[in-house]
Amino acid sequence: MKKNKLWVYGCSFSEPFGLEQDQPFLFNDDFSRNWHGVDYWGSHLAKKLNLDIVSKGCSGVGFSYINDRIDEDIIKWNKKDYVIISPSRFTRLTMDEFQKRDILLEPEMQIHLRDVMEIAKIQETRWANKIMLLHHLEYTSVYTWLVDDMSYDHTLKNLIPAPDNSTNWKDWMDNNDWAWLDYDRGDWHFSEKGHVALAEQMYKIITQDTPEHE
Repeated sequence: MKKNKLWVYGCSFSEPFGLEQDQPFLFNDDFSRNWHGVDYWGSHLAKKLNLDIVSKGCSGVGFSYINDRIDEDIIKWNKKDYVIISPSRFTRLTMDEFQKRDILLEPEMQIHLRDVMEIAKIQETRWANKIMLLHHLEYTSVYTWLVDDMSYDHTLKNLIPAPDNSTNWKDWMDNNDWAWLDYDRGDWHFSEKGHVALAEQMYKIITQDTPEHE
């Protein structure tokens, strides 16, 4: 019997960044990734929920890229699938119309851009609207989580908090240096233990909403 799926969308916090062991992780035609057995929170969670995983995370991208992957895939989703979306940092701007992915790095383009915090608020609003739209369309198993602060008081269903109830997982990580990939070097991507902790918290939140997985 074919399993339902866990769809994962996000940036480097939604992949085994830094744990890859020099494997060549190429994109598939549908932008999914095969991590060759390297576990991260998504694969841990998929095993806990007995789901097949489709990993769409990609390092260095902002919400526009993430949103494009969602729009491409939504016709493939089953209402019994689970979807977890991280919008990346709200200050990260990705535009396919430009040759370089992050146009904030291009000084000659900055004069045409709004202030970086205005951009962050625009991206945050797009993310919140997308989550609310998906729930309105009755994709009730869509969840989201943040590694950034919110500027607005959004009332979102299925926003997964950190174990200490922080909305921004970075706040929790600042008090748990073991969750960092390399605390001494300031790399706060998840360590192996950090990925496990994230998967456990997500599983806890998801299963309290869906008792059949308990």
